[in-house]
Amino acid sequence: MVDITVPDANPIVVAILNWFFLGCVGYLVIEQKQKALAGAIYTIVLSAIGIGFFIPVVAAVDGYQVAAKLSQGETVDSHYCAIKWLTYLPLWREL
Repeated sequence: MVDITVPDANPIVVAILNWFFLGCVGYLVIEQKQKALAGAIYTIVLSAIGIGFFIPVVAAVDGYQVAAKLSQGETVDSHYCAIKWLTYLPLWREL
């Protein structure tokens, strides 16, 4: 696991990017690549059964909270989730 520091992370931009772009682009901005991949996959797969809108909303909230920590100068793990139950989803964290 890698620690990341992005002191210029803007929580609002990260939330908007996650909300409107498959729940993943905001994670790329704050260097959480595994979560970006998981967000895109979950959004696409769950859209097939009509509930894909859920992941970008959750990713926007999580991305906002993670970016807020980063913008305050804190260092977080590359798999850190502000919404703890996301860590139980396969793909969302490194196994």
